[in-house]
Amino acid sequence: MDELVSNDLLNEVLNMSNEGFLIADKDGVIRNVNKAWLNLCADSVPNNLTIGSNVHEMDEYIVDHVTTRSVASCVLETKKPYSCVYSPMDKRVIWSNGKPIFDDDGNLTFIVVNVNDISEILKLRDQIEDFDTIRKLYNEFMRSHVLVAQNPVQADPKMQELYKKCLTISNTDVTVMLMGASGVGKEVVANFIHNHSQRKGKPFLSINCGAIPENLIESELFGYVPGAFTGANKGGKKGIFEAANTGTLLLDEIGEMPKDMQVKLLRVLETNTVTPIGSTKGIPFDVRIIVATNRNLKEMVKVGKFRSDLYYRINVINIFIPPLCERPDDIEALALYFLRIFNLQYYSNSNIKSLSPDLIQRMKSYSWPGNVRELRNIIEQMVILSKEDVIEQRFFDSIIQSNVQVESPSIVSVHQIAKLDDIIEESERQLFKMVAKTKKSTREIAKLLNVSQTTVVRKLRKYSDETSTDKG
Repeated sequence: MDELVSNDLLNEVLNMSNEGFLIADKDGVIRNVNKAWLNLCADSVPNNLTIGSNVHEMDEYIVDHVTTRSVASCVLETKKPYSCVYSPMDKRVIWSNGKPIFDDDGNLTFIVVNVNDISEILKLRDQIEDFDTIRKLYNEFMRSHVLVAQNPVQADPKMQELYKKCLTISNTDVTVMLMGASGVGKEVVANFIHNHSQRKGKPFLSINCGAIPENLIESELFGYVPGAFTGANKGGKKGIFEAANTGTLLLDEIGEMPKDMQVKLLRVLETNTVTPIGSTKGIPFDVRIIVATNRNLKEMVKVGKFRSDLYYRINVINIFIPPLCERPDDIEALALYFLRIFNLQYYSNSNIKSLSPDLIQRMKSYSWPGNVRELRNIIEQMVILSKEDVIEQRFFDSIIQSNVQVESPSIVSVHQIAKLDDIIEESERQLFKMVAKTKKSTREIAKLLNVSQTTVVRKLRKYSDETSTDKG
């Protein structure tokens, strides 16, 4: 069959482009690269890379901490589009995007990777007066192409294995339970599963089951029809199950869900039908369920705090995300990742911050009780507050100490060993007796304690009744 375009003409056309291109066959053998690709990727590929080399040869030369594989290798392995933003040797910012090409029978024939230097986007911040506008535009770029671009930081072997497991289950609709301490990145993992599934591009919604007052959680989950109750929206409200239809729903902190709601949730999951409050008509939905918790649900089942039938319904595939202190390679990789993000957000290219080697070692030995969330917070603090271009260990230690002082002294003091429920109830009793003396309205108290007004009224009545009984 005659070629429509000669190789010489194809090379000439590709070499006229400022955008880099790499073309490889189904086995990963490189068939063509243009001059722009070689120039843009010179710092992250071997010197002897030529036509006829295999894309896997690039993996061992990856110098960026965000990923351990080239985009070409990822596309070849997954047969799916893959993209990332990286900064080789911190010289410039490169946007790399790879796509598979299939024949009419659905067989992989080629992969194409194109790269662009987006460093010029950053320079615009110094050339226009409206700095906030360009910062928001660039942050939106980072969010859309990095944080949600199927490319989470996974430098530590534990996390690399974890994400391999996620890839295995992503194209099924099996229910997944994500377990791990607060701040380890459960929502990031849930996003990764969704973005590698057939539901990619469909809604991904998340609801924190522990952050919604008990009297509102049913309406948030299932919705309600017009006139369902006093204070309801006149047009009714769509619940999150219905809103997430065809997509993925993350039920975060599911261990905090009240037991009466657990019964209703189980029924919904079993029937794939939701009935809004005030309605008798069920609405079918098609949603992939992921749940997350920082509690030991198995132990909660044993003590009667969580329903066993719901536990076995949601615990089909469970994934434990280790705390950050058990992922030392991720500590450095995440620190450099967040450093890059905040340098881009707060500074020009000529005035960026870096981390000293001693500081990186100190961070690896720190316990990180707040996990990834704490790491991100501290990196942002250091980038903003440090007056030096190279941030040293002593500055990190001063921030850690400052944060400890802010948290001290402890607002609760335990003087004897007792049942946990008794300690919690006693603390609650003292708290509500204390706020009762403030003479604030129940609405003000609810805002102060970050609970619903209904909860405040119920607790004040409960503990005032106890006081009256004691006096009697």
